[in-house]
Amino acid sequence: MEEDVTARVSRAVRTGQLDLSNCHLHRLPSELAQLAQHRTPLRSVNLYRNLLDKVPAYLCGLNSLTELTLSRNKLTAISAQLAQLQQLRVLRLGSNQLFETHAALFTLTQLVELDLSNNHLMHLPADISNLLQLRELKLDHNHLKHVPATLGHLTALRRLELQHNDIEKLPPALAQLSDLIVLQLDYNPLVSPPIALCTRGRVVVLKYLRTLLTGTILTSHLTAVTYN
Repeated sequence: MEEDVTARVSRAVRTGQLDLSNCHLHRLPSELAQLAQHRTPLRSVNLYRNLLDKVPAYLCGLNSLTELTLSRNKLTAISAQLAQLQQLRVLRLGSNQLFETHAALFTLTQLVELDLSNNHLMHLPADISNLLQLRELKLDHNHLKHVPATLGHLTALRRLELQHNDIEKLPPALAQLSDLIVLQLDYNPLVSPPIALCTRGRVVVLKYLRTLLTGTILTSHLTAVTYN
């Protein structure tokens, strides 16, 4: 395995793409630290299905990365150094042991794909709205009880996966996601929209939320008129 890892790292110097998936790594090879030290222009690092419980700071020194896959490891926290990867467009952190996000995550404003599925998240910060380029957001198989209304600011979203959570109400602001193509809501104890309505699909759900949003805006306007 050591020889295989060394060969993969050597190949990455030529291709700009490092694939260390399925290597059963508990820690990253020292060769990778050297690549970071010499600012080797890697575009992609794939660490899918290893045994990593943390991400070394030097990995975040590879600031030319546009794609980073850390799915199916044993990560318990998101590193603050992640904020250094300002060119990242794809970040996959699914199937780890994350109980919370980190503010660094929401500084990665070039992200178009973010996967946080199959973790233990109970809260999604309002700062998710910073990621205005997002087209795909996977939050399924967590323990979210609600999602913030600011999620409605992500108008570039095409795919939103919220299935297998503990969500009872969707914020009406999600009606603003007019470019959404896929909306997954199965296996949530939804009250608003009602589960029966959700089974009729994305278009019906967004229409329901749009009705609520219009009512909210109208109520707010009337309150402002009354008190001014």
